[in-house]
Amino acid sequence: MSDSVKTKRTGNISFTEGRIWDKMLLFVLPIAAASIIQQLFHSADTAVVGRFVGKEALAAVGGTTPLVNLFIEFFVGLSNAANVVVARFIGQGDKKRAGDAVHTAISVALISGVIVGVAGLLLSKPMLRLMLVPEDIIGLSAEYLRIYFIGMPFLMLNNFSSAIFRSRGNTKKPLCCLSVGGIVNVGLNLFFVLVLNAGVAGVAWATVISSGVSSALLIFLLTREDEIVRLCPGKLRIDREILAMLAKIGLPSGFLGSVFSISNVCTQSAINSLGTDAVSASSAAVNVEIYLQFIGNAFAQATTTAVSQNYGAKKRDRCVSVIKTALLLCVSATIVLSGAVYISGRRLLRIFVTDAAVIEIAMTRMKYTVVFKFVQSVMDIMSGGLQGYGYTLVPALISVFGVCGVRLFWIFAVFPHYRTLGSLMVIYPVTQAIAAVSYTIAAWYRSRKID
Repeated sequence: MSDSVKTKRTGNISFTEGRIWDKMLLFVLPIAAASIIQQLFHSADTAVVGRFVGKEALAAVGGTTPLVNLFIEFFVGLSNAANVVVARFIGQGDKKRAGDAVHTAISVALISGVIVGVAGLLLSKPMLRLMLVPEDIIGLSAEYLRIYFIGMPFLMLNNFSSAIFRSRGNTKKPLCCLSVGGIVNVGLNLFFVLVLNAGVAGVAWATVISSGVSSALLIFLLTREDEIVRLCPGKLRIDREILAMLAKIGLPSGFLGSVFSISNVCTQSAINSLGTDAVSASSAAVNVEIYLQFIGNAFAQATTTAVSQNYGAKKRDRCVSVIKTALLLCVSATIVLSGAVYISGRRLLRIFVTDAAVIEIAMTRMKYTVVFKFVQSVMDIMSGGLQGYGYTLVPALISVFGVCGVRLFWIFAVFPHYRTLGSLMVIYPVTQAIAAVSYTIAAWYRSRKID
């Protein structure tokens, strides 16, 4: 059976043979679509909150995102490691170890979800105060976070289950499951907010329930997969050797994500210090610009999977070709789309907020975060390639000191003297450029080390 026929029949993509660019697009489009659909549902939630509850509620929900990410980014690194490890075993043709990796990954997802959920429930209010959240919204923010963290086990299962499907080159099943969850989210959000008048709490409960639905669907489909990645609940256990592999690959990435999240929390704290209008403006802008980020994330995930499969098959030249192809496709798409988003910025922002002053503040943010988004796309692709190689420690150290360190220095040493949103946002393209260069050098060096 030909490779193309097999791909169409199973939905699984092998990057070790044949053309790369068309397979990459087949892989990327469902991932990007799933993220966009999810964000559309979330944006609908945000629009409902901003328009029907008020800008304070919009600020309460949007201003908590960096704190949520601080808790979950560490374990997202482990879920990405699951993609790498399973894909590598698939590339080697080792069905038994691939199955062991699947069951270890799901076990880690359940345990980490409970840990993060409990930590979030206990630490939400103190962390919000450290972030200098304005007093007029701190109560709403704490209410939202506590409910949100109840659903953390579901979120972890979503991340790890989707990573397992991606390791086979299958992105369509996660797309379908997340789409169903998103539809449930919108329906419940409208019901809780418009019918029950539950406000911020209603949005949070809608998120928890919809995440539970999508994770249940993903787990069900994993139990129906073929032998190599089939999930058998009775076999759930943690294989120490697999866990060590996940830790070796995932901990540096998770640590890096956590450090980036800390810098984002500090950035959000600086935004919070500028007042509720600045927080609302930043929240609205994020809901516009985040769609561009999904492009880079999708190509990065494709790069990780493709490099992992070829690394397992010891095909060095093909690993390099994967990165070059992803870089060309991703940067080109990002430049075109970011230009369109920035030109349409004010009209897009009016979906979330109607206050003219808030919209202008949001456009100030987008001048730095949208126009220079192509720099982040380079960073994403090179980071994805490094994860595919299983090479994360050195880039993590470079990013901690060269990127996050620069951001924190800017926030605490420079921003206090130039207290405007523009003076704060300029640090994003600068540090992303540092990361892009650092990752590129590390990826080139690692590609020379493949036997």
